[in-house]
Order: sequence, then C-alpha cells, then structure tokens
Amino acid sequence: MATPSRLEEGYEMDSIQQESRTPQQHSNTTPEHSGREQPVMPPGAPSEESLGHSKFRSDSNIKNAAPKGWPSIAATQMYYNNFNLHRRYSYLMQRILVDQETKLAYLETKLEELDKEDEARLKSLSFDPDRLLTTCARAPAQAQSATTQSEPPTSRTEEQEEHREEYNPWNDKDLLLEATMPRLKSYIELLQLDKEMQKLPQISRREHKAFYDEIRRYLDKSACQFLYPNEDFVTTVTDRVHQYFEALVYGDSPIMSHIKRFIGRVHNNHSQDHAAAIEIDKRLVIILLKVIVAFASGVLLLSPVAILFLGNLTKVGSFGVVVGFMFLFVAVMSWLNTNWYTILVGLSAYMAVLVTFLSNLALGRD
Repeated sequence: MATPSRLEEGYEMDSIQQESRTPQQHSNTTPEHSGREQPVMPPGAPSEESLGHSKFRSDSNIKNAAPKGWPSIAATQMYYNNFNLHRRYSYLMQRILVDQETKLAYLETKLEELDKEDEARLKSLSFDPDRLLTTCARAPAQAQSATTQSEPPTSRTEEQEEHREEYNPWNDKDLLLEATMPRLKSYIELLQLDKEMQKLPQISRREHKAFYDEIRRYLDKSACQFLYPNEDFVTTVTDRVHQYFEALVYGDSPIMSHIKRFIGRVHNNHSQDHAAAIEIDKRLVIILLKVIVAFASGVLLLSPVAILFLGNLTKVGSFGVVVGFMFLFVAVMSWLNTNWYTILVGLSAYMAVLVTFLSNLALGRD
C-alpha cells in the first residue's frame, strides 16, 4: 500500500531551503575544501558558535531527532498539517454534561423546597449575616492554624456529638447555595468549551485512515485505542486546502503516485524503520487551488454570457440560462464550505452582472 502524502509548510524543504544573506555576505565568500562556499567573517566579528546560532533547531530537526513512539507522533503532528488531528471526546463531554445537569437539577429542586419551608427570610436577606461574617473572618485563620498546629483533636463532648448528629447540612440554604456555585460555574465552562469545540473542522475518513496507519507504526494495539472512534477527530488547522485534493494526497493509484512524485519529493528518514514518505509543499496545493478557483470563476461568468450573446434564444430561454447558472453558482460556493453571508453577497453580485447583461442584450437586439 502506498504511503499517503504529507503536507509540509514549504519553508523546510531541502529543494527550496536557502540561507538568507546580505549582498555584502554574498560577495565575501570563499570556496571550502568540500566545494561549498563559506562566508568570510571580518576580523573581530563574533562567530556563529559564540552567538549561539548553531544551537538553533528547525521543525525538521525536531521531527527527525524525535525518538520512536509518542515523541515521534507529536513531532509528526507538529510538522505535517494533514496529521494535526486530535480527539474532541464528544461522548465523554456529553456524558459529563448530563451528569452535571442531573446533579444541578437535584440541587435546584432541593433549594425550591427549602424556600417554601423558610418563608421568614424570603423578604429579607437570603443569608445569615452573622454566619457570613464569621465564615469570612475565620477562613484565613483556620487555613493558617491548620498548617502550624499539630495538636491532636480533642474529644467531643456529648452535647457536641448530639448536635452533630441532629444537624443536617442540606437543610442550610446558605451551605447549599455555596456548594452549588462552583458546580454551576464548572458546568457553564464546559458548555462554552463544547461550543468552541464544535467550531473546529472535522476530518474525513480518508484523513483518519491515513493518520491511523501512520500512528500504529509506533504503538501497540492497547495504545491505539484512542484512534478507533473515526468520527470523533477534529483538527486545529484552519487553512485546510488539502481537503479539496484528498484524491491526490491520499490516493494510491498509479496515476496519482506518479503525479505526487512529480510535484513532491521522496523523504527518506533514516531514523525510522518504515517506507519513505512523499512530501508535498503546501504552497503548491494553495497555488493549485487558487488557479482552479480563478478558472472556475471565469467559466461561471463567461459561460452564460457566451450562451446569451452567441445563441439565438427566446426571452424565456435566456431567463432559464440565467436561473440555471445562478443555481450552479450556489452549488459551487456550497461545495467550498462557504458561509451563508458570503454566498448571499456573491450571489447578489453574480445576479447583478447577469441581469444587467441580459437587459442590455435585449435592448441591443430591439
């Protein structure tokens, strides 16, 4: 089975990696024994070693030097955009939210019952002022004494034990409200977190399969369990241009393999024990997408114009051509995962151009 292609940012590819030098540095070079030219440092200038530049590590250096296992997995996810995939744990999140909802609902019901029983304080302060002041004053002192005192606890008197057995903390509304506040805050934070997680783009099954095939090279079966829910993965990469070329990136047909070898490069990592991978510069994919979008935009705009101008259509036929290409425009924009606002603005501009051309064409023929 062919290894799926990896998408890298492009600035680390050996074929395009160049050291930035000033014109003066380019002119002051001398050949080394190896045949490469090295810059001649002026007298008294600090060396690369003294400045610490030789200790710099690029992303490719980190990826190649990472030990096999979890470190190499993290380095692979860092370096390749199409492998930057993570679990969002949708079921676990919903399970925790449901659990917190049931507990908060019970506390809410209990609070309503206590409100009906405690009608004396419904029109006054909803808490005991003396207890509030005592709690605020004694909390720092108790925390300090707990760290300094090491005396064993004294035995309780019979009166204290009897009071402790009769006292039910759930009958205290102040304590109930104080205990509910952090739980409610945690529940709201989880809701906000789940909302943000829903905004992360989901991945396709092709991406998950390629990611699974890559990760399982380093892990045993027990460690691969987090990879099994293939519809629970998301990515933090927002510029996912490769999603439109999955047949090229993940395809293993002979034609696709030849195309990938032509536009990419074969990366042989001697520190790993699996087959060589084909790396494709992400910038090439972006350029290809821009060319396709520009060409498709021209086709969508010029095709109805050519049909209306060159064809001898009736008014009904001309109107049908305009409506048909409007639907085609919306279909293309929807396929590109464009939001509704952009689709409506683009459709309005597209309609304005076609309607204006159609009206001018009708006036010219008359």
